[in-house]
Amino acid sequence: MKINVSRLRKEAGSIEEFQFIIPQLQDMNGVLINKPISVRGRLSNIGEALQLIAQVETGLSVRCDRCLEEVLVPLEFEFIENYCHESDSDEETIENNEYIVFEDDLIDMVQAVRENIILNLPMRVLCAPDCPGICSQCGQNLKEKKCNCSSDTVDPRLAVLAKLKQL
Repeated sequence: MKINVSRLRKEAGSIEEFQFIIPQLQDMNGVLINKPISVRGRLSNIGEALQLIAQVETGLSVRCDRCLEEVLVPLEFEFIENYCHESDSDEETIENNEYIVFEDDLIDMVQAVRENIILNLPMRVLCAPDCPGICSQCGQNLKEKKCNCSSDTVDPRLAVLAKLKQL
């Protein structure tokens, strides 16, 4: 979805509100979005630039970081970005990344949403706070059943430290 901002650029203080749904995004770096992306917000002319404030709601399907089972995660966030038309920008503005510079009179909202979804992905996802994970030796999911592997195995790189513990 692209928003035409030609009218908005002409009048300081003008506001344009929007709301749309993105059924699916491609190329999300392996993240599966399992719910349509609801976006609502507004573009405002703040004098020297256009300010975008948007709220995004969707759902993700990711793997648990311990046991690798699929977990459904709701994702809701708000983001703010400032846009400047290339004819209104100078070298300092471009170098300092104060604004996102756009051409023509169109701002690509899907691109802004895609980038901000990636920025707002959870760092770590667990299916449960006490998820035991998988066995590092046999790969058994310890949530399903216990394995018979010895837990006394010491990483050979850390064997010297184990000797220090005996002293």
